[in-house]
Amino acid sequence: GGSRIRGSVARNDAPLAHVDIGLNDATGAKMSYYLRYSAEVEAVDCRRDVQSLVGSMMLHQTLPAAQAKKLPLSVTGTGGYGTPRGKQFVVVRLYGPWGGSIEDVRLEGRLLDGEIRVNRLDGRPVALVPVLVSGPEQVPLTWRMTTGEGQSGPVRLRMTPGVEPGGADEILPSSC
Repeated sequence: GGSRIRGSVARNDAPLAHVDIGLNDATGAKMSYYLRYSAEVEAVDCRRDVQSLVGSMMLHQTLPAAQAKKLPLSVTGTGGYGTPRGKQFVVVRLYGPWGGSIEDVRLEGRLLDGEIRVNRLDGRPVALVPVLVSGPEQVPLTWRMTTGEGQSGPVRLRMTPGVEPGGADEILPSSC
């Protein structure tokens, strides 16, 4: 905390609402260099200083799994952690606003109810979503969130930075 590289999770900062997306490469390899992703969050409704948000994220890798398999084991990993060579296993952590909720999480259109659990971290809902990325095909992830009471201001979206510059921190308009 306090340094330029801090990555602490925001607490209640009303009227600002915080949405954070953290990505963790669980492949046991160096395939993240080939991972590309983008995310959007939109405030779509406001009732009594609580906003409804919809979010989406697209993930893909820049080369097909067959081509990625030809990379050295030091890059692809051996598959010893359960992820086949040439593919990536990414754990996406969705952090909702303090006091809010996360619902209707879908991976490739399939509702993940019962497959993921929403926990709390310092008053914020957190959902861990496992995603297998195996090539240039986009893997869509969508969700709905609510903010906590009094978070009627703009929405701040922060993401784990990737290898491409930009897109890791933005302020989005409120629906209130």
